[in-house]
Order: sequence, then structure tokens, then C-alpha cells
Amino acid sequence: MGDVGFSGGTEGSDKKPKKRKRAGRAELSVRDARYVKERKLGASMRKAALAAGYPASMANNAGNKIENKPAIASELERFVNLVDAAVPDWLIAQRLREGVDATQTKFATYEGVITDAREVIDYGERRQHIELAAELKGRAQKKGNTTFNTGGGPIVFKLTRIGKEISG
Repeated sequence: MGDVGFSGGTEGSDKKPKKRKRAGRAELSVRDARYVKERKLGASMRKAALAAGYPASMANNAGNKIENKPAIASELERFVNLVDAAVPDWLIAQRLREGVDATQTKFATYEGVITDAREVIDYGERRQHIELAAELKGRAQKKGNTTFNTGGGPIVFKLTRIGKEISG
């Protein structure tokens, strides 16, 4: 009998991992492709490396050991360019501005019927957008639930027992 439809066997079992071929682009190993996929999904360099099957020693220094590979750098740069085209800087700035001016509608009801509606300032949403804007401008850095001033301006965010407040 022949090997029709069967490509396994013991011959050639010592071959290198297969490379994914893409027209006009660098080749990625299966592990490298998994790393790129994880990074595109938002994983940190270390977490993406571990998920892709890299040893911890490489994962701890993924920026130098993995992301500097030409094929990976090319794929990640291509992804960044696609994101930039889909969400241009002006749109990000516009949405941040809208968030900084956020309001919410409060409704009053009586026996299940809306009797009044008022537009009020949404301080929580505004605070979040101000923090994000400060982070994007390099003027603040978020660590856990606290945002710290990194210089460059008087923006200071601090947490209190009562709630979150902005001072500056």
C-alpha cells in the first residue's frame, strides 16, 4: 500500500520547525507567529514570549532577543501602521476631548414614569480622560490605581479615602 494522504512517519522527524510563508513578507516560525499574535492582542513582551513557548530567560529580555528579529520587527511595524491608518491621531485627540467634556443624563422617576431629566457633569469620566491625556503626553504615569506626575507640568493625581480627586 502507498502513503496516499499520509505525510507522517519517522523519516525526517529531525527537521526544523516549519516556517509560515507570506507573499512579499519575511518568514516567521510557528513560535514567532504566535509571539506576534499575542503582541497584537495586547500581551506584554514577556507574556507573549511565554505564551509562544520561549524559555523564561528569553521572555525576560524579549525586547532585545525576540523583537529585534527582522521578521518579527517587520510584522509588528506592519501592524502598528495598520492601527495608525485605522485610528489616526486626530481621532484619538477628538475622542479624548469629548471625554474631557463628558456629561451624563440623570433621570427622575415616579411610579416608573420619567418625570425629569438633567444633564450633569460626569466627573469620573472626565478624570479618566484627563489621566489618559496626561499619560499620552508623557506627563503622568499610571501604576496600579494611582497616576503619578512624571514632570513637565503641574498635573498631579492622587487618591483619597473619600474618593478620587484631581489637584494641580
